[in-house]
Amino acid sequence: MRCALLVAVALLLACPPVHAGIIPFCGDANNDGDISESDAAAALLAAVQLPSVCPIQVCDVNADDRISVSDAVNILLNAAIRPSIDECKDVTGGN
Repeated sequence: MRCALLVAVALLLACPPVHAGIIPFCGDANNDGDISESDAAAALLAAVQLPSVCPIQVCDVNADDRISVSDAVNILLNAAIRPSIDECKDVTGGN
């Protein structure tokens, strides 16, 4: 009984909650914890004012207060692990 309780506690501590959110970071449009080509595509859609999952706080990577093609290119460069600009303003919602 004691061993089963320890195993249950260990499993609870080892597994993150199902609805645990990932803290957004600069360029991660879909908030999946990784910057990829799909994030750049979302920024490009937002740049041409089409429906997108790209909030300005996350996708305005050059911090010019708008989402542009330049932001999408920088996100794509970041996805390819190339030198890029990623200067988003307060992405986490704090100060």
